[in-house]
Amino acid sequence: MYNRWRFKKGNENLEIEVKGNRTADDSDAVRYWAISGHGICYRSWLDVAEDVMAGRLEVLCSDWLGEEVPLNIICADRRQLSPKIRLLKDHLQERFRSYCFSLGKKQH
Repeated sequence: MYNRWRFKKGNENLEIEVKGNRTADDSDAVRYWAISGHGICYRSWLDVAEDVMAGRLEVLCSDWLGEEVPLNIICADRRQLSPKIRLLKDHLQERFRSYCFSLGKKQH
């Protein structure tokens, strides 16, 4: 289970060990519990942005940033890194960047 939450503000790093009466390795279950008022969750902005914007969830400690979680494109062989795959990578980077920015999330 993911019981260590990491945060960053400027040059300051903070790690907190969390405990609760519920645990899950299913992020949808954790989201449902949080929306239902059964606690707080630590999720990526892409996972919760729509819930925050719709008022179903609130951001706590908004001056702190959570961990960055990279999105990777994995190819079995370098030859698969075709110009089309590189364009896809660039397109996804820009879409995620603009999506996060449009929802009010600070960019890293």
